[in-house]
Parts: sequence; C-alpha cells; structure tokens
Amino acid sequence: MLTTKKAVAGMDFLQEFVLGLFILIVIAFVVVLAGVSMQETSRDTIGGTTINESGWLNSSSYQVTNRTLQGFTGFSVTEIRNASNQITLGTGNYTFAGNGSIYNVTTAWDDVDIDYTFTYTRNTVATGIITNFTSGIATLGNSVPTWVTLAGLVVLMAIMAVIIIVVKRLKGAEGGGGAGDL
Repeated sequence: MLTTKKAVAGMDFLQEFVLGLFILIVIAFVVVLAGVSMQETSRDTIGGTTINESGWLNSSSYQVTNRTLQGFTGFSVTEIRNASNQITLGTGNYTFAGNGSIYNVTTAWDDVDIDYTFTYTRNTVATGIITNFTSGIATLGNSVPTWVTLAGLVVLMAIMAVIIIVVKRLKGAEGGGGAGDL
C-alpha cells in the first residue's frame, strides 16, 4: 500500500500553504495594530514658557501664538504687563482659558506683554516613520476600489481551487492515496 507524502509539518502541501497564508495575514494585522498603538506613545511632552509676548486685551479675546503647537495643554498666564510702563495688570483685569485664549474683563489694553507657561507634545523620529507607514496603508486601502478587492479574493479562491484539484489528481495518479489513507 502506498502512503501519501507529507510535507515538512506532517501536513500535505495544500494545508501548509493555507496555514502559511493565514499566519502571514495575522502577522501583517499585528504589525499594523502595533504601529498604530506605538504612534501615540512615541511623542515627547515638553514644558514651555513664553516671556514678553506682545498682545492686547480688548473686547475680543487674544490668542497666544503657541496655541497651534501639537498637543497644546496646561496653558496658564503668569503675568501680563502694560507694554509702555511695564506695570503689572492685576488678575482681576483678565481671564484665560486652557486653549490659549485671554479675555479682557475691565479696561481695554492696546499693548501688553504676556508671560505664560504651557505644555505640548513633539513627535520623535519614530512617530514620523510610523505615521508614514500607517498613512501609506490607509492611502492604499482608499485608492483600491471595492471591486478590485473582491476580484482579488475571487482570483485567490480560484488559485486555491486549482491547487486542490491538482493535488487530488496527483494523489489519484499515485495509485490510491485517497482521503482515507494517512
């Protein structure tokens, strides 16, 4: 009685092929998820201080210049002075919000110097690489139409069907080797 030849892992070729394909898909999925999660952890948080930023306090709010930094948080005004005579304005003359806005409460001041502190995040080199990787995957996913993806799956299933047919014919040509033979 002839026995079927087994591939390396004790499975026939088709089983190993499908298992290998599945493992590659799982690895690719894990790499993408790891990249996305590492993107958030690869940033540095930095404390900043600005002294003598020229601004104003009038009926509209003043927006500090550093508010546009990535991850701008922890904004706090330490002092505001009249720019012409450097007299400090009392905290009752203004209020501020965490987004970098300063609001006039009493008298309008056309020219003031503002001192404030804040924190922000800075991207590291790893963040840039991870961002490029994930945006490339997203771009590829968005640029491939749905019908191309479905056509690819149909072609993959057709290839697998052909492999199954060829393996079954080869087993039949060996003289036996049916599904019951191990």
